[in-house]
Amino acid sequence: MLRSSVPWGEKDARGVSEDGGLRLRVTYDRLDARKGETINCSVHAERIGSAGYGMMLAEIGLPPGVDVDVASLRRAAVMKFDVTPDRIVLYLWPQAGGTDFSFGFTSRLRIKAATQPSSLYDYYNPDARVSVPPARFSVR
Repeated sequence: MLRSSVPWGEKDARGVSEDGGLRLRVTYDRLDARKGETINCSVHAERIGSAGYGMMLAEIGLPPGVDVDVASLRRAAVMKFDVTPDRIVLYLWPQAGGTDFSFGFTSRLRIKAATQPSSLYDYYNPDARVSVPPARFSVR
């Protein structure tokens, strides 16, 4: 499979992306924080219309050196989740109007860094994918 790199454009900077029957919105309550301060992330993941069915996977990018509040993920409307050092992988079953949830994380380090891009894709058709550009954090 050949993949290429394309710079994120101005229109991508909103944290919302829609394509191929999928919509993903990822927002953070702050991008500038102090070390040890909680940052909250809100996510909206949606399959639009009848462009497919079945489970979706959302990968939400994290900045380096953070501790995720796992209790907030347990309260989320997701089937399962996995926390890795650079992202959270969430298994979602589509619901009318989409799935909304939020979680918190705390930085252990002073950083100026970006998250991994966040993406939403169909479990059975990974080519049906939508991505949101990385968010840039400054933790002092």
